Amino acid sequence: MKKMYTLILDTSSKIALIAVAETDTICACHSYVHENQLSKSFLPSIKNLLTSYPRIDKIAVGIGPGSYTGTRVGVTIARTLRFGLKVSLQSFYSPLAYLPHHLGRFSFVLSHRSDQFLVIKGVQKENFLESEEPELIESQEISKKIIDSDYIVSDSSFDLSIPCYLPTVNPQLLLPLLNTPSSSTENQKIFYQHTLPI
Repeated sequence: MKKMYTLILDTSSKIALIAVAETDTICACHSYVHENQLSKSFLPSIKNLLTSYPRIDKIAVGIGPGSYTGTRVGVTIARTLRFGLKVSLQSFYSPLAYLPHHLGRFSFVLSHRSDQFLVIKGVQKENFLESEEPELIESQEISKKIIDSDYIVSDSSFDLSIPCYLPTVNPQLLLPLLNTPSSSTENQKIFYQHTLPI
């Protein structure tokens, strides 16, 4: 059976992420703090990683929420590579590449403005990941929104009795989402949601 390789890209935060997956395994992963130098560093980093993987069958790119400018760099490079390599393109919500390995219902919480948070809720099981659309929540409503979660992923702290974890580079957890039957068809949902100062 022919091996299928997916190139995973995300530039929506201060960390640039490049990974190559073969079906349900991450073969290679490179992440670094890009210091707003994506236009100089990201493409050479992709090229370095791909020297060991001469064939890519699909590209998956993070579409935010995150920095509009940063996200745009990753999406533009993914679209360009898709066109040049003639492969399919799939999008994912960027925070899903930074989930810790904990099973159950999660809430990924990002600070938006002083009085708002952006929340992505979902569930993570063995070989399964599902998420809702990102939702903007007022700070006084955040407890009600995330109280039914088994854990929270955030840089912020909350006065709740729910375990809270920091975001961690972990593209392995994306693979069930990227390998579902519905994801085998081309995903045209490429857009940007900026939540951080540009």
